[in-house]
Amino acid sequence: MQMLKQVSNTVLKVPRLGFGSAPIGNLYSEIPDKAAIETIQHALQSGVNFFDTAPHYGAGLAEKRIGLALQGVDRDQFIIETKIGRLITPDQQRIYDYSHDGVIKSLEASLKRMKIDYVDSLLIHDPDAGALSTQYVIEETLPTLIDLKRQGVIKAIGVGMNYWEMLLEFAQVDGVDCFMLAGRYTLLEQTSLAALDEFRTKGISVFAAGVFNSGILATGTHSNVPLHFQYKLASEDIVSRVQNLESVCEQFNVALPAAAIQFVSAHPAMTSLVIGMETPQQVDSAIAYLQQPIPKDFWLELRNQHLIHSDSPLPL
Repeated sequence: MQMLKQVSNTVLKVPRLGFGSAPIGNLYSEIPDKAAIETIQHALQSGVNFFDTAPHYGAGLAEKRIGLALQGVDRDQFIIETKIGRLITPDQQRIYDYSHDGVIKSLEASLKRMKIDYVDSLLIHDPDAGALSTQYVIEETLPTLIDLKRQGVIKAIGVGMNYWEMLLEFAQVDGVDCFMLAGRYTLLEQTSLAALDEFRTKGISVFAAGVFNSGILATGTHSNVPLHFQYKLASEDIVSRVQNLESVCEQFNVALPAAAIQFVSAHPAMTSLVIGMETPQQVDSAIAYLQQPIPKDFWLELRNQHLIHSDSPLPL
């Protein structure tokens, strides 16, 4: 069983490692229902009981599969985080809606798809992509979430997105408990360092997603699969930078994915790492990577070669 960390000043506690469900929503490839359900159940049995999902993932498919996999399991044995901002139409289209009514409709649909009575954490999903403005989300969307939390319908509320700049605006607003930040603090990119310090000062918990930058830090550059960075094919510059990281990993006999996971986990602002998983083997690997011993000199060498920001906290 993983140790739990408190989310901000809420009653919610989450483990260090969470299950990212975008891959089982067929993000990269078609996965049969049976295989997806087996992966979710294996994660739960392995102590990974924090499941992050969203209506956007497979137009509700990820949520449906989580619901099927966890049927019959005591509700207090798992933690569910989902998101609002996209409504799914009967023909599987996604419609942006950050209104009060949109939040309620989205949450009700998510509960129905997962066959549960409540979610533990609810995030505003990608407001930069579909909301009218930051101010609209602050004045219209966020108060709805705050009211749901006040009613006891959810335990923690926040915002999930790929960029930290807008999160800094939300950090100035009372009532936000947590942020999910995807891809902006990784072994390849530490542009969010100052923002993470601000979130920590404000007492806002951060869930790190995209720690593999959507693939390349998991596969490395020697893989036969396409090299993805930020959901696109990696550029030559990105591939070169990963090769430099791989060179140091080979020198110290460290697995690149282990370095990627432990580097992000070392930042004190991070409450949980949400890793995308689509097979039982990936669940086992994520757990193993988090526990793999990595020598201090490895991290110092990355710093000496300027492969990571000099101010990045190291897992020493």
